[in-house]
Amino acid sequence: MSPASTEQFLLEQYTGHPASQLQDLRKALYQSVFGCEHLIADTSAAAEGIRREAAEAGPCSREIEALDGPWSRVQLGVLADGLTPETLSRMFARSAAMSHGDADALQEKLTVLRRLIRSGALPYSPAEADAELDDWRKNGFPVCRHSEEYRAAYRPAYRVLHRTYVRLLPLLAAIDQALAENPRVLLAIEGGAASGKSTLADLLTAIYPDTALFHADDFFLRPEQRTAARYAQRQS
Repeated sequence: MSPASTEQFLLEQYTGHPASQLQDLRKALYQSVFGCEHLIADTSAAAEGIRREAAEAGPCSREIEALDGPWSRVQLGVLADGLTPETLSRMFARSAAMSHGDADALQEKLTVLRRLIRSGALPYSPAEADAELDDWRKNGFPVCRHSEEYRAAYRPAYRVLHRTYVRLLPLLAAIDQALAENPRVLLAIEGGAASGKSTLADLLTAIYPDTALFHADDFFLRPEQRTAARYAQRQS
């Protein structure tokens, strides 16, 4: 993302969440660069954590909040659309394992944040902000929590997902709803050449590990038959 987009992102963050403290903007920029903040070793435990958090939070927003990068905050209210905690936890785990930015990328975004504060566009003390950001950098940019002010005002309950999975949410919710009604679901993927059918199929088999995947091409030629000589033969 460019400095201009980072500037717009920060201003929109504060406008949409005026109770934000500096640490909340720090957290937003951290997630914009590093995504999910930690790896997920046990998706079953992660699913139970999602279920428990959603129950404790009560009615949750369905908002999907794009961050300043390839990541989004997905509010747990999406579970009301049929998505299961198990599916969300697997999406979360796979998002956490994806490549992300580095400290230099975060520093670039923090430079924009400092500039906005010094210009008065964000209502924080420049001296206090510099001290807080410098201390954060010296400590290696550890993960930070939302402020108490932010928590009280907005009751955040979300998971950070990569955009690869965010755009699948409606489809996955529909699949989960179908699985809740039937022990087995048949899903056909149709599209032109290079339209992303295999990519989507691979994503779905990763999210639903019990999936059996069949490629229509395999009913024409098995992998070992796909030779140049065979392709050169005229079809009758």
